[in-house]
Amino acid sequence: MFAAADVADAQARTGRPTTVALVPVYNEQATVVAVLGGVANWVDRIIAVDDGSSDGSATSLDHWASGGPGRTVLHHPRNRGMSQALLSGFSYLVLALRDGYLKPDDLLIMIDADGQHLPEEIPRLVKRLTDHDLDVVLGRRGLSGYPFGKRFGNRALSWWASLLGGQPYEDAESGFRVMRLEIVRRLLPYFTALAYGCAQELAVLTARQGARVDNTEPVTIRYYRKGVRHRDGITNAVMAVVAFARSFTRPRLDAVARANAALRDVRVVGGWASGR
Repeated sequence: MFAAADVADAQARTGRPTTVALVPVYNEQATVVAVLGGVANWVDRIIAVDDGSSDGSATSLDHWASGGPGRTVLHHPRNRGMSQALLSGFSYLVLALRDGYLKPDDLLIMIDADGQHLPEEIPRLVKRLTDHDLDVVLGRRGLSGYPFGKRFGNRALSWWASLLGGQPYEDAESGFRVMRLEIVRRLLPYFTALAYGCAQELAVLTARQGARVDNTEPVTIRYYRKGVRHRDGITNAVMAVVAFARSFTRPRLDAVARANAALRDVRVVGGWASGR
């Protein structure tokens, strides 16, 4: 699954952690290439997960992957949802950790493909994590331009994640985060990736895993994007309870077995040889 040149690259790296961006994509042809171009200015590698797009995003991603080193695309055969896209990305990273191409202290940056986030804010989130010896930095969005219902729902879900995770959250629903890869490996066996519940699952699981989490660093939102339904909020709240309950159980699969199962029918395009 990984290029042989990655071995030499992994062995040669010293000093600062390698940064890997994970970008889930579903029907974002209008923005995805520009977003990836902006992200590439601030990270070492990018993994884009095409979640069964039907608008030409898949073709654009394959063309992008052929344009330079350090670019990987994971293709789902059909649309599975954001949580499943993250599961595929996490799984790919866990196998890279197993094989020594990445290290536990290397950093994952999660950012959306729709252009809402500013890639140039990545270094600030990374600095927050490294300067304060944290495991997770979850960007806190400014929601002043959002409708009241959205702000209220976000506040309620953040309170719910704080209660179940035992960690104070101000914006648990944010999709812009930096996380040490060791945390990804630890949470993967517990991550169900069911329905529209990834934000709450990640918030609760990382906290319950004992990760040092910060959710105070502000990040910019370029525009408000509709699309999340009321029932998605309910699903998210339920998945927080599921994550809380699973944190007390012993998973059936370890991280590597979970990763292999998750990637069974995922098509991989592009390699990881950095050339940087």
